[in-house]
Amino acid sequence: MCALCEKPDVCDYPDKYSGYEGALRCLAHNGGQVAWTKVIYVKRFFGLPVGVTPAVPTSENPADFRYFCSDGSKVPIDADTKPCTWAARPWQGYMTNGDDANNVQAIQKELTQLGQLGENEKADWWKDLMLLDEKTLAVAAPPVSPEEHLKSAKYMDVIERNSGAPERDARWCVSDANALDKCRNLARAAFSRDARPRFDCILEKDQAACLKAVRDNGADITVIDGSSVKQAISEYNVKPIVAETYGAGSTKLGERAAVAVVKSGSSINGLGDLKDKKSCRSGYVGDFAGSTAPARVLKQKSLISEPNELESFFSASCAPGAPADSKSCELCVGNALSDDEKVRQATKCRPTSAEYYNGGLGALRCLKDGKGDVAFLPLTALQQLDDEKHGAGKREDYVLLCPEGGRMSINEWERCNLGLEAPRVIVSSAGKSPNALEELKHGILAASTLYSKHPDLLRLFGAWDDKRNVLFKDDVKELMSIDNTWDKWDAWAAQDGSSDH
Repeated sequence: MCALCEKPDVCDYPDKYSGYEGALRCLAHNGGQVAWTKVIYVKRFFGLPVGVTPAVPTSENPADFRYFCSDGSKVPIDADTKPCTWAARPWQGYMTNGDDANNVQAIQKELTQLGQLGENEKADWWKDLMLLDEKTLAVAAPPVSPEEHLKSAKYMDVIERNSGAPERDARWCVSDANALDKCRNLARAAFSRDARPRFDCILEKDQAACLKAVRDNGADITVIDGSSVKQAISEYNVKPIVAETYGAGSTKLGERAAVAVVKSGSSINGLGDLKDKKSCRSGYVGDFAGSTAPARVLKQKSLISEPNELESFFSASCAPGAPADSKSCELCVGNALSDDEKVRQATKCRPTSAEYYNGGLGALRCLKDGKGDVAFLPLTALQQLDDEKHGAGKREDYVLLCPEGGRMSINEWERCNLGLEAPRVIVSSAGKSPNALEELKHGILAASTLYSKHPDLLRLFGAWDDKRNVLFKDDVKELMSIDNTWDKWDAWAAQDGSSDH
């Protein structure tokens, strides 16, 4: 992929043979056999007229080259022959509510005037909000539906074109309505952005049914907890292909450390000191860092007898998701930004962003505000503290409380944590060919890369319709490929088996 670059060892911009014009230089002067570029760059490269701009002599001879068409034919490159194209991008435009059909002319006039004003003033909003520049103007045009606009540019022809072997759909099995809704939105969005193979979504009654569907070729992929992979391999002959990763604070295999945190000036020096103290927790039952890990470690240290005694071990807590009238909700505050007491009470202790103390950063806010004496949360939340907009304090404000006693700095988390939480994993059938598995992996990662960088297009990670951990865990940053060197399936299964749910 880099052999024909000016600097193959760098293989990045800027490069003499990169970009639309560079591709043509590569074709003409560096041994390239085909160039993918735009018609306007072809015309400029060969000195042909562009719009009202007359021809300009160049040293390049268009007679030595041809447009290569998608049907295999070739047409001359000159001022008189219409180029054949493989794809066309629809003109960008502005959409309004269909109910505003009677106001279209007034809206067009307003947009045109705003465009002219922004151009004259070189205003930031002109570029950032209206997406205009010196080459792109707002011009009134007959209103059309979005579908007709895309059809006129043959956009669907482009994204539905299949120039290679027949493609198989990637049938994604889910086991609840929220995951089905998210999967369908992902399928539509990824298809429109040319991510292939195309996703199709299948609903089954539970995870076991999805795994059975993958085994029996009724589905191609499904998502399971990393702690379930060993059993799924044994019972359903699956192969892990993709895993979640959480960025800073997670291991190279996507694991997140669960940690206990106290303020640097706290007198608490061990887990035994926590009896009848107040706790801030990232979540309730089912939340590994906020509930599963601390309950397991306290039980191992004989500080509690059963995991459900976690609530009574502390005098009060904020563990979003707990019953509203329980001690585990006592320290929660709801929507702290609202002046309406009814809103604060309605959102108190909900396991969503509406609760100010929800999640890892929320647990730190709870600790910072003096509501609790200790916070239980994933390490990844601590790694976000360089950004002060979170209102959760600074890294130097906190230290880790170790299971074996004593305290350590955040940087020593590998020797002072309550356990590693396995990521969720996407699995397919081990009976598929390597090429089929690679095709599935490519489609998933292509969509993940796009939407992790552009959540404005689709919020693939994070709360979905105010629901937590739909398809993927909310804190995921992106997805990563799994290869044959991964060997933690036994360890993850053992850790899950040592915890009670």
